[in-house]
Amino acid sequence: LVREMIAHPRPEVVGLGQDDLTPENTEDPGRFVEAYELAREHGFLLTAHVGETDHATPDAVRVAIEELGCDRLDHGYRIVDDPEIVALARDRGIGFAATPLSTTICSGWTIDTDHRIRRMIDAGLAVNVSTDDAMFFRTDIGREYTEGLRLMGVTADEAKQIALNGIDAAFCDDAQKARLRADFRAAFRALDAALEP
Repeated sequence: LVREMIAHPRPEVVGLGQDDLTPENTEDPGRFVEAYELAREHGFLLTAHVGETDHATPDAVRVAIEELGCDRLDHGYRIVDDPEIVALARDRGIGFAATPLSTTICSGWTIDTDHRIRRMIDAGLAVNVSTDDAMFFRTDIGREYTEGLRLMGVTADEAKQIALNGIDAAFCDDAQKARLRADFRAAFRALDAALEP
């Protein structure tokens, strides 16, 4: 796949990701080191789908960061089971695309103030919110914020930062990120003003 990406460049293709489960329903991101190294050498940004379920391990998150060289990660919830990997991800500024509502379906986790995503936020990780497979999970970004994050006790200020984290983790150039940040901050100010008594 990476060789095809290199041979047939498209402006829409800026990164590489993987959604890997072994037949044993575990994760083995290390199988993709060679592909990720090749993608990095050719300027592609990198992400991986790791640490999502109880079958995953925190080490899968470490491998995605250290061996695959990922710029951001999808899910990564098992990271909270290993403080050293939390520190590694925080120090490297790794973004995590979290999907609160899918965790109730995929892992049977209750969305509350002890949820793994809440613990990631409390640990200072750069969490942002996504929908995963929106059609499959019958969700949208609004539900993820109003139902998912609200039940975790996320404050309005934390929700704003989570939205900005999504911009930081986006696979777009710095100029586009700056425009998005300005648009989001303007929207936050307008919303705050509308909600003032």
